[in-house]
Amino acid sequence: MHVTVGALLVRDEAEILLIEHRAYGITLQPGGHLEPTVTTLVDAALRELAAETGLDPGAVFPASQTPVYVEYGRVPARPE
Repeated sequence: MHVTVGALLVRDEAEILLIEHRAYGITLQPGGHLEPTVTTLVDAALRELAAETGLDPGAVFPASQTPVYVEYGRVPARPE
């Protein structure tokens, strides 16, 4: 299975942080692939948020420790 996570960062209940996805060229929430060393989906989402935005993950407070949305399916592997 292909597993990715995303972090929807909301500030002051009115602003949402979105970034331009490098590969797709569209605006999305920060996110990416799970790494073998990360043990929870929330930790993975916080890691991706920090990696893609430079935000300090210690300054972010998850609204939930469980995923808000889960979607799964088979994705073909890249040729490389």
